[in-house]
Amino acid sequence: MKQETIDNYEMEIEEAVTIEEGKHEGIINNVSATQTQYVYINIHVLLTDPDIKDKKIKLKLDFPARVTETTGLGMLLKKSGFDLTIGEKINLEVLRKHLTGCKLTFLTQNIETEKGTFANIIKESVKFV
Repeated sequence: MKQETIDNYEMEIEEAVTIEEGKHEGIINNVSATQTQYVYINIHVLLTDPDIKDKKIKLKLDFPARVTETTGLGMLLKKSGFDLTIGEKINLEVLRKHLTGCKLTFLTQNIETEKGTFANIIKESVKFV
């Protein structure tokens, strides 16, 4: 892929958005998939806490694209009321239809990396409400 030089590019300086560690509320607003070496299912969550919902903060849960009763994705689907029938095939459209709009509560933990500090949803804490 050819790399291009950009002569004129404008950026807006934005306020850093942070959230406190602890319990939060959210709603699933999308389900997608990404592939690096493996395929991952991405559950996109929009925070709906009364004190921060105006900031439109989005978090993401990533799961390997494998569904059994004991995998992270399988356990999340079971918590949401999804019927895990052995041998049944499911795709992104089925997941989107089932999960989009679901309300959740969950705990977050802030993780510091060289790219900054990011809020991470603790997967085991997710509860459907």
